[in-house]
Amino acid sequence: VWGSVCGERWDQRDAAVACRQLGYSTQDAMAMAGTLYTGGSTPLWANITCYGNESQIAKCNMYRIPTFSRFCDTAGVKCNPPYPGAPQNISANVFNSTSLTISWRPPLAEQTYGAILQYNLSCMSPVLNFTVSPSPNTTSQQVMGLFPYTTYTCCVWALNSFGWGRNACIQVTTPPSVLTQNPTNFSASVVNSTCIVLTWSPPVLSWYNGPLLNYSIEIIPQMDTTQRSLISTMQTLVILSSLHPFYNYTCTVAAYTAAGKGPSTPPITVTTLQDAPSGPPVRFKATANGSTSIIMEWGPPVPSKQNGIILGYTVTITTVITGQMQRLNTTNTSITVNLLKPYTDYSCSVSARTVIGSGPQVIPQLVQTKEGSPTGSPLNISHTTPNPDTLILTWSPPDPSYRNGVVRGYLVV
Repeated sequence: VWGSVCGERWDQRDAAVACRQLGYSTQDAMAMAGTLYTGGSTPLWANITCYGNESQIAKCNMYRIPTFSRFCDTAGVKCNPPYPGAPQNISANVFNSTSLTISWRPPLAEQTYGAILQYNLSCMSPVLNFTVSPSPNTTSQQVMGLFPYTTYTCCVWALNSFGWGRNACIQVTTPPSVLTQNPTNFSASVVNSTCIVLTWSPPVLSWYNGPLLNYSIEIIPQMDTTQRSLISTMQTLVILSSLHPFYNYTCTVAAYTAAGKGPSTPPITVTTLQDAPSGPPVRFKATANGSTSIIMEWGPPVPSKQNGIILGYTVTITTVITGQMQRLNTTNTSITVNLLKPYTDYSCSVSARTVIGSGPQVIPQLVQTKEGSPTGSPLNISHTTPNPDTLILTWSPPDPSYRNGVVRGYLVV
């Protein structure tokens, strides 16, 4: 005969062992005191001390007291039905911003209390609740159709013939999704020939996109589309400097979140202002065209150094010996300069100009006009008559500025 248990020192671990012995769940086992025991023929057991993992009370430490020597409250216990324990080792594997897989192991064997008939999985958030009932042989379940960048509490329950047991839960946050809209109000303004200012407004962000990390600006010069540039910034304004004058630039801007790059704005093309040419005309050639004229020919500066619309050219011709300079403007790529002095050295050059001003000159070429007839008479003419039949004439060459060439002889008439 087992007898009665005295409630002195009777605690939850003792109650758990009693519930296990009775075939009930040990979860939330509650130690209780019964009615006052007043003696009798049944044994009376006291000071029950269990560790909580024993299979029955008889395996716990205790001692028997005589029924006539002590009065005590009889120990009692309140047991829950043998619902299954919580599933074990719950984990989450996130596939993308809208789907994940929850995995688990069955409850501990001693906590199943019969066959597991079904599992229940629920993922809950402030904006969406998702519930599914996997089969008893399933220990993982993919959950789809979730919101990005949302924290879900996912719980799994097991069911046996007595009912649903305790749950095991895990918190998981889906990653943010890429933006679906580009930045707005994208515009460009030209400051000068080498500077552009780009401005825009942030895209419309949804809570599931996550925080905006930065903007990426792409600039492509139309003269050389391989020389594209990327600029990263957190601002909604960027100043582009050191650009090329009178170039067309195609610009776009896109926003980044942790999920990656969102759509770019429609491209806008902006042209920097004109500047003076940074290069001289090309293929310059100057040649004498007779004794009083020089022909000069050239081509426009290379396109990358024109820096604007070439409106014309300035020709400079300088007399070497005197330093006298003459400038002539033309819209053509050749010119004939007349009324020059014969047999004279001239330094010839040309520069291109835009509406802003003139660029550098070509390296001057030295040209000498061809010889012409002297325009000055011999100087210091004198004569002597040593005898009636002889006349001796003497003279000096003409002034050098009027010789117009090399004096090779004189005509006496």
